[in-house]
Amino acid sequence: MGKTLRNLLLAVPVIALTCLSGCEKEEIAKVDKTPPKIKIISPVWGGFYCKPNLVTIKWDIEDENGDFKDAWISINNGMKVPLYPKSGSMDRHFKQNRNKIVIGAEDIYGNASKDSTDFYVSDIIRLKFPK
Repeated sequence: MGKTLRNLLLAVPVIALTCLSGCEKEEIAKVDKTPPKIKIISPVWGGFYCKPNLVTIKWDIEDENGDFKDAWISINNGMKVPLYPKSGSMDRHFKQNRNKIVIGAEDIYGNASKDSTDFYVSDIIRLKFPK
C-alpha cells in the first residue's frame, strides 16, 4: 500500500471521531412556526356607529419571539397599506352601511396571520333594550 493511501486510511477515523464529538456539543436551532398574534380592539365586530362621528381603529400585534417584520391594514377590501406601530390607533370616517377592516402581520420567518372585524355606520341610532 502506498504511503499516501496509508496516511489517508489512518486519518479517516480521526476525522470521523472529531465530527462525532463536535456534533454532540452543537445545539439544534429552534424553528419559529408561531405567527404574530393580532387583535382588533375597536371597532367591535357587529358594532353600530353613528355618522358623522369618527370611528377609532385600535389594534395590538404581539410576536412572542420578537422577530416581527411588518403589518398592513385593508379597509373595505381596498389595497393593503403598511401599518406602524405594532400597537396603536387611528381615527377615520367610514361610509354609511357595512364596513370591514382586515389587519395582517408577518414575522421574519414568513409566519403570517390576520384578524378582521365587520361593523356598521348609520345616521340612525340603534338602541338595544333588555328582553
